[in-house]
Amino acid sequence: MLAYLTILATTIAGIVQASWWASLAGACILALVFMAERHSPSISPRGYAGLFDDPFVSVVAIFNGTVAAASAFALGRLTAWLWGA
Repeated sequence: MLAYLTILATTIAGIVQASWWASLAGACILALVFMAERHSPSISPRGYAGLFDDPFVSVVAIFNGTVAAASAFALGRLTAWLWGA
């Protein structure tokens, strides 16, 4: 739920022509959410082994968060441009 709200907030930040720092904040939140979801009991059969135990998973989570937030922000800017704002 937090991931969806973060994407929505980042898109709205793009629509209202906010600074690109909003996209960076969204990327950080999404990366943390992706790393935390990796350790949910239904996904991880190994159990909890620490949030940063696998560097590759951390890099992928940061990349996914960055791409999702940047895309949401860019689509917000595109929406604002199409609306004439």
